[in-house]
Order: sequence, then structure tokens, then C-alpha cells
Amino acid sequence: MNCLIGRMEVLGFPLTAEATLQNLTLDVLKSSEIEGEILDRGQVRLSIARRLELDIGTLATVDRHVEGIVDRMLDATQNHQHGRNAGRCAL
Repeated sequence: MNCLIGRMEVLGFPLTAEATLQNLTLDVLKSSEIEGEILDRGQVRLSIARRLELDIGTLATVDRHVEGIVDRMLDATQNHQHGRNAGRCAL
């Protein structure tokens, strides 16, 4: 494992960014599963990577529904300290 991490760092792949991407991807997938919805892991990961401005080496498209769920989850996890308002509560 350490060899892999070392090679990733040599290639310029930021490990904290990868950890953040991995954690947020799992958060979205597991939260959606709790609600009874199974999302495509690759689409969720790509959507989050784009929002974090990370290049993960793919030009695939992401379903609008997945984009919406990711948008809500990131808003909830990154803007929770701002409280709710009409713009953030609209469904």
C-alpha cells in the first residue's frame, strides 16, 4: 500500500483530495441507499470530482438526477453553518 501511495504522490495525485473525493462519494451513495435509491458510483464520483475541480481522467456525462442529489448533499455538508433559507430549502 505504501508503494502505491508513494507512486500516486510522485504522479502529482493529491492524497487529501482523493480522500475527500472518496468520503463524499461514499456519503452520497450510502445516504441514497438509506432512502432506497441506488446510484451509479462512477457518476457520483465524477459529479463530485467536477465540483471539487479534480481531474479524474474521464469525460463521461452524469445524469441530471445524480447531479441534483450530489448538489444537495454537498450543500448540506459544506453549508450547514449558514442555516436554512428559501433558496436552500426549495425542493
